[in-house]
Amino acid sequence: MAVVLTAWAGSLQATTLIRMGLGELVTANETIVLGEVVDAESYWNAEGTFILTDVTFKAVETIRGSAPGSLTVTLMGGTVGELTSLIIGGPELIPGRSYLLFLNPETLPGAEGVTTVRDLCQGAYDLRTDESGALRAV
Repeated sequence: MAVVLTAWAGSLQATTLIRMGLGELVTANETIVLGEVVDAESYWNAEGTFILTDVTFKAVETIRGSAPGSLTVTLMGGTVGELTSLIIGGPELIPGRSYLLFLNPETLPGAEGVTTVRDLCQGAYDLRTDESGALRAV
């Protein structure tokens, strides 16, 4: 009896980034804030060609630049209905979680001058409390 095995290969995707050190991130970004994600809402850009997500972020501490207590951070990708646009290497900002964000005004597909996390995931650090109670950026 012969057995035929078929392997189904899904599509593979990746993003290659040049690693930036903390000093480079600090000098390359206008605004650096600590805070919490309050809400996230995805939508089609005005041309209907790209999904963007507006993240409402409550700034607890501004380290560099000026940021209001609440600001909107726009990210590429998101989910609208049953369609998800995933940006490989992009930050995922989850409501209820705290982050250290490196922000800049940028032009995204169909959105000019929005505040966004620059340098993809390199510009967003999860904030966690360790066993000693100290806040750590990971």
